[in-house]
Amino acid sequence: MHHAVPTNGIDYVTLLFDLSPLAPEDWPYAGILKKLLGEVDTRRQSYGDLNNEINRRTGGITFSTGLFQDAEEPEKFRAALTVSISTLPAELDFAFDITREILQESVFTDDKRLLEILRKIRSRTQSRLSSAGHVTALNRALSYISASHRFDDATGGVAFYDEVCALEEHFDERADELRARMTDILRRILRPEGLIAGYTGDAAQMEQVYSCLENFSAAFEAAAAGDGEAQASAAADAGDPADRCAAAAAGSGTAAADGSAAVDSCSAAGGQTGETDAVETAGTTADILPLHFMRGEPIGQRNEGFLTSAKVQYVVRAGMIGDVRSRYTGALRVLRI
Repeated sequence: MHHAVPTNGIDYVTLLFDLSPLAPEDWPYAGILKKLLGEVDTRRQSYGDLNNEINRRTGGITFSTGLFQDAEEPEKFRAALTVSISTLPAELDFAFDITREILQESVFTDDKRLLEILRKIRSRTQSRLSSAGHVTALNRALSYISASHRFDDATGGVAFYDEVCALEEHFDERADELRARMTDILRRILRPEGLIAGYTGDAAQMEQVYSCLENFSAAFEAAAAGDGEAQASAAADAGDPADRCAAAAAGSGTAAADGSAAVDSCSAAGGQTGETDAVETAGTTADILPLHFMRGEPIGQRNEGFLTSAKVQYVVRAGMIGDVRSRYTGALRVLRI
């Protein structure tokens, strides 16, 4: 997607990686992952050298999670790992290459550094949640009845904070689990068929942008193909038809992007296909967007309170506003003001 907006010679690139392969139990770790990327060493250089290069040659490369609610059916939503890049045209190739390095070559083996980052995340999250207690309480209450707000809560709210605290307090026992989850999440979401790219800047740079994107996507395609071959080989050695089916579906890459090949082969082998169907059934919008609807339910009704050092109490009551399936106009947003 190209946005032809005057930018005074600065290129802005946004990359979205589909998070629909993640289950709800993975969501807090997606929130942690976005904090670790760019803050740990890569196989080529230390995190200090990495940040010095980024700051010297770009306007910044940041990682976040984005959530996109369906206007017609608010209970459905899509989510993505978002990479935001700003740079001058002369450094566009470098920006794409360093982003690829961070995504594909980050290493999570330095326990001291991981613990430092977890402590920083805990401190900053606690400060943020406490300083806006009304927002914290509202988002937590909405997570009882809304899957999209549950995702928000899991990647940056109370549930996220609880998981970070648990990891920090039991780091010695859970460090290996944290490393494994970071590696596994990256393996599952860094797929070229789940990538959306947006560019804001001069149309004269489009040829260079397309070239960078082609090389960028090819790197993930090659990694996905290698991962698929490894899984297929392991499943063949295992000999179980259901295991072979699961490995084929996980490593099928672009060929199974529509779900059909994986579902047919799984049905023949007696494998489980319900999960694949749930991910791929995204309606007409998914025909043009590679972001699929997320799986997950609200956390359910609760009655809870959270103690902070603030001397202000916030009490929230939340509920759904009847049937809001009529054409979206934005009028209901006025109620939030």
